[in-house]
Amino acid sequence: MKARVFRPSLITTSAKTSENLVPVTSSHLDVTMEAAHDLAIASLATTPTEQNGDPGFFRKRSWQVNGCLLVESEANFSIVGRRTSRQFNPLDAYLVLHRFVRGHSLGHFDHTSIQRRPGSVYLMDVELPREGVRHGGLLQSIYLPKSRIGFDSARHTRFLELSAATYIGNRLQVEMETVFGYLKRVETLLPANAIDRLLAYVRLAFDPEAQHCDIRKHARDVLFDRICVYIETHLASPSIGVRTILDQFGVSRASLFRMFEAHGGVRSYIMDRRALKAVMDLSRTSQERGSVRAVSERYGFSTGANFNRAIQRAYGNSPGALFPVTQRVFSPLTMHVQPEPRVEDARSIGQDLSSKLKLSA
Repeated sequence: MKARVFRPSLITTSAKTSENLVPVTSSHLDVTMEAAHDLAIASLATTPTEQNGDPGFFRKRSWQVNGCLLVESEANFSIVGRRTSRQFNPLDAYLVLHRFVRGHSLGHFDHTSIQRRPGSVYLMDVELPREGVRHGGLLQSIYLPKSRIGFDSARHTRFLELSAATYIGNRLQVEMETVFGYLKRVETLLPANAIDRLLAYVRLAFDPEAQHCDIRKHARDVLFDRICVYIETHLASPSIGVRTILDQFGVSRASLFRMFEAHGGVRSYIMDRRALKAVMDLSRTSQERGSVRAVSERYGFSTGANFNRAIQRAYGNSPGALFPVTQRVFSPLTMHVQPEPRVEDARSIGQDLSSKLKLSA
């Protein structure tokens, strides 16, 4: 018989409010993409892509409680982001637990691909050097102090995906849905044990026994990761495809297709990875003469027309028009301002609010 999953209740009686609830500090942002440019805080360097005349919007709600930062952000444009090991971030002492309610992101660190989509929760070391593209949507993130989890980057996995089909992934999904739902209703108070429950499940996620309890699934995941690394390191080869992967890993065609079914198939996955790497390179060199052609050839696109179609399909614009002539940094962690602020007001607001991100663990 299938075990029942019980959803914890965060409802408390008014008679016990002072004992069971803790205060929350909240702030909100609701601006156009252009206004958000002018509120940059040096954190994770990001650049929105051009949207064929659509001004776009960015909305964010954030809450601070018990040394943790909870953020819900929504955008209708793609955002290119990168984090280097030399960048300072006031949240470096944190792990981020996050999930996409809508939208998705593609990225990588070293030769490891990162794909975040609805249906899973993700744990990531904020210090991890990485780059990628967020494709709009609604993202919920909870920044948890490493010290309260016992996280050590030398011993623990720095990026972890937990499917809702697993026990821990399911519990974290439920807890995140409940916590964000409560905060959006009440705003200024949160049950005292809500964060403690999240921390407990996160600690369990890093338990080696919990990670390897299903040996066969773990073996499949390891093989999938190896194939993804192989693809990532051979994106420039025009011959990379189903046949080369089958020959390299000796896996059956049916097994390979099952592995990549959630990504639209092997061919679609390879095309998405090539388009991502191309866009990341264009975000650095788009104003240089010949850069579009050079990037197209670098990642194995057979013709310029194929390259244009791939980028248009994935990012909604042609390669040469994705990035404005003057790129400005945009940070998803920007705090509350009134819509459409003046540029001079926006700069002073950004300076004043940067200190609010320095949370004490």
